[in-house]
Amino acid sequence: ANANANGVSGTISNVGFSSASTVPNPKKPMNRKSMLQKRAEHSSRRHRKSTLVKHQAFRYVAVFWITWLPGSLNRLLELAGYEVFGIFVAHAIFVPLQGF
Repeated sequence: ANANANGVSGTISNVGFSSASTVPNPKKPMNRKSMLQKRAEHSSRRHRKSTLVKHQAFRYVAVFWITWLPGSLNRLLELAGYEVFGIFVAHAIFVPLQGF
């Protein structure tokens, strides 16, 4: 054959897809049980990710209420004519946490 110094053949027949990639692995045949196991693992991963998203959403809402409640409560109490020092301090602490 026409091989250069690197041992690479110059013919086009070596280029392309190998048919070996489409042949199933004879050591581990795909049976119904392994397909069900893969499906269960996929379902388990989806459930775990859904749980993480649910917990993140809960934390987001909780932090939103923690940062906005003291300020809102302070304003409502001021409108009613009350001044509660503890709510004022909480308002002063949590307002910077609200961002820009």
